[in-house]
Amino acid sequence: MRVDEVGDVAALGHALLARSDELGAALADAVLAQVPFYAASPTVATGELRASSVEHLRFVFSALTVQQDLDLVAAEETGRQRAAAGVPLPALLAAYRVGFRHIWEHVVAESRAAGADTETLLAATEHAVAAHDAFAHAASAAHAETTADQLVRHQERRTALVDALLGGRIGERAAVWELAGMLGLGVGGPYVAVSVAVPTLGQPALEHLEADLRARDLPSVWLLRPDRQLGLVEVRRADRVAELVARLRQLATTPTGVSSPFEDLTDARDAVRLAESAMGSARTGAGNLVRVFEDSPLALAATGSPEMLQRVARTVFSRLDEQRTGDRDLLLDTLAAWLDAGGSTSHAAEALFLHPNTVRQRLRRLEELTGRSMTDPRQVAELCLALEVRRRWSGERTAPDQPMRTKTVGDRDGQG
Repeated sequence: MRVDEVGDVAALGHALLARSDELGAALADAVLAQVPFYAASPTVATGELRASSVEHLRFVFSALTVQQDLDLVAAEETGRQRAAAGVPLPALLAAYRVGFRHIWEHVVAESRAAGADTETLLAATEHAVAAHDAFAHAASAAHAETTADQLVRHQERRTALVDALLGGRIGERAAVWELAGMLGLGVGGPYVAVSVAVPTLGQPALEHLEADLRARDLPSVWLLRPDRQLGLVEVRRADRVAELVARLRQLATTPTGVSSPFEDLTDARDAVRLAESAMGSARTGAGNLVRVFEDSPLALAATGSPEMLQRVARTVFSRLDEQRTGDRDLLLDTLAAWLDAGGSTSHAAEALFLHPNTVRQRLRRLEELTGRSMTDPRQVAELCLALEVRRRWSGERTAPDQPMRTKTVGDRDGQG
């Protein structure tokens, strides 16, 4: 570029610099009018947009004055601010496209007003394009870096929240509901927990599962642990568990366990244990890789968890516990005597100093309140287990000379 051209381009730059405030305000108005995000979103105030527009024009016009080592701090700060305000990168780039058109128009208009020749206009345009690209690139790079940092922090926080929820470390129901809302889960339930064995340490077994289930209106959150992938899925209706299981069976390549449905998110930790128990069954069993936990008292007890044993007693004796304390204890004492007698009604009656018909009446009442038959060995085992848990929880112990035992149905008299 000739010496006189350098001087002419610099003169254009100085003339435009003197009008930076005026032209920057016009540029901000154009961005508001032409980029929908800025017009619809209150995240970037008009004054802030005008200030950044002025900084953009000053940078470009300073480049026309042939200043060296122009400072990109303003561009980088704009990029960071827009990312922090939630402005998407496409909207930021659209604003810079509007800015470039305005810069070109102002350079051309000022060149004509000054009577500059074609060579001077081309040289000024070259400087303006290079400066604009540098400014836009610095802003978009800072935006991308800030957004990446935000995503990392968001994911770290989300992981911590999911871990707290699945680990049962938030005891207050209101706090759990608030946490569920932050994670995108409803508070109405029902929910199920899912445990998936990972093929490689720290490597998810099922990629993009959260998005896959969300597309099926099954919101979920997931947590990767070294040896398993844990999830909490909001099924919304108990009959949708089958839909979830069907999808997992299409995707699963490693043992996968699904808990029984539950309503209260404070029970998430227990549900995870059930899912892990089911996963363990799938690992050692043959056939389908996806197993659903059987929500029966004996299955619950098989988890070996004290909390699950307490749940057994609450489940089996839920209606019984609604009765008056004296009536409840009378029926439990009768059950204990009958079990201690090996299922013999007459021997239980002798131990209680009652007529056998009275014992039979009480046992029938117990069947009504527990929904379990005294002639079904499996259901008798559930009653026996629940009673033993209730005895131990209350601090009582079966006397050494009267071990709790059950006989087969054929060993009983009076009841079968």
